[in-house]
Amino acid sequence: MGFSPTGLCAISWNANGLIGRVDDLREFIGRIKPDIVLLQETRLIANDSITIPNYTFYSTPSSTFHGRRCRGTAILIKSIINHQYIPNPNLHIILVNLPNIPPINFVSAYRPPYDTPALFTLDFESLYAYNSAIFIAGDLNAKHRSWNCTRTCTYGKQLLSFAKKTNARIIAPDTPTHFHYSGSTIIDIALARNMPYDTSAYALTDLSSDHLPVKFLIDTGTPPEIPKKFIPNWKKFKDYLIRQTEMTHPLQLHR
Repeated sequence: MGFSPTGLCAISWNANGLIGRVDDLREFIGRIKPDIVLLQETRLIANDSITIPNYTFYSTPSSTFHGRRCRGTAILIKSIINHQYIPNPNLHIILVNLPNIPPINFVSAYRPPYDTPALFTLDFESLYAYNSAIFIAGDLNAKHRSWNCTRTCTYGKQLLSFAKKTNARIIAPDTPTHFHYSGSTIIDIALARNMPYDTSAYALTDLSSDHLPVKFLIDTGTPPEIPKKFIPNWKKFKDYLIRQTEMTHPLQLHR
């Protein structure tokens, strides 16, 4: 478990290029043991893949801009967690099934700073059609004073307005997640809808990128890893006892 036997630990991280950082990520995951890892700006192509022991990897290939790889999202999830992958050309979606609560869609999202503002929340609107409970996390390039940014941008205004209209929550850490020569800010955040669980976010000083990984602790009240049930086979056990008895105390015939 990532933090508690009754909740989920999700990590969101803009890798700024995953090739060359896989060993660091592998060590980080081995130490933190998150249940789900949402990655952005992987810059992986269709044939690229990474292997993390005990995790399943899903990747959306990056695109090319002026001859350079850009964008690309991915998700790593503990293989033991019951889940389904939902193909989507733009975003990575994992449907997680936990015992005793409705399924939750986890989405790794990346919004480049040069995207058209008018299209900013269109993908989010389409995602709502997949499932009512949804957790979208990633580098959204949305700044707003409501989540402790020093200034507000157009994306931040749109995201806050969208969250209010759709009864969603914006979850962000208290400290900066992105560092640039022009300053630091909080743009690696989450949008949660129909998830009535206490959720906290922390920026971790780990991994090598201009973005810090963000750790989300989601107190669902149920373990994500469903233990296998042991159902005894009483007939086989009875036969075993009989064989052991015959071997230990062989039948003696008196003449």
